[in-house]
Amino acid sequence: MHSEPSKLVRDYGSTRYVSLSSIVSTVNFPLISCTVCGSEINIFDTNDQSVFQCPKCHEGIPIRPAPAGKKYVRCPCHCLIICRESALKIVCPRSSCKRTTHLVTLKAHNAIPSTLFTCAYCSNPFRTDQPADPAGVLVRCPHFHCKNMTSIGGPKLARKWAIVFLILSTMFIALAAGVAYGAIYVEQTSKGVMYAGYVGLFLVAMILLVRSIFYWTMKVSEKQGSA
Repeated sequence: MHSEPSKLVRDYGSTRYVSLSSIVSTVNFPLISCTVCGSEINIFDTNDQSVFQCPKCHEGIPIRPAPAGKKYVRCPCHCLIICRESALKIVCPRSSCKRTTHLVTLKAHNAIPSTLFTCAYCSNPFRTDQPADPAGVLVRCPHFHCKNMTSIGGPKLARKWAIVFLILSTMFIALAAGVAYGAIYVEQTSKGVMYAGYVGLFLVAMILLVRSIFYWTMKVSEKQGSA
């Protein structure tokens, strides 16, 4: 009767480990597969070791949970590092590497936006949070060659700002007209100040009007898969 072949248990490297109790084996030779070089390794006689060294590539392989308050991190050079669980930055101890790695916590990882939008200007995808406001939100395209402001979730918020700037522009135009009209009835020596005020108010009104047109003509970036 043929015995069932050994089941290979894959080592997941940086943060996961192999539970010895889950290893199915024949003739008491539990095997794992090294994730660095892929060779099969017998870990039957490991005692209470948390990390086992691959005899072929000599890299560390976690086979049990890290000690309390510690975690495993694998450097891109394949060096397995045991560091504090709260560590956000590590330096590889190998003299041939010395690479600095910035770690992402689970909380920060969960905070990564998962909604994908297509920029209405450059058509490139970018990630941002799904707007909670039904009026939408304004975002700037992260691609360096674009950097255009677009609206996501609909044009309502952009139109709202367009109306606000249009009202402000109208108010400044009215003030400028009032100053220009008042200059007729003041002394000649004061007319220069009045005209300077008129020009200043008119320029502000034009800036506000341009801003209103900017928001009114703003494009909407659609969520990928919504069309």
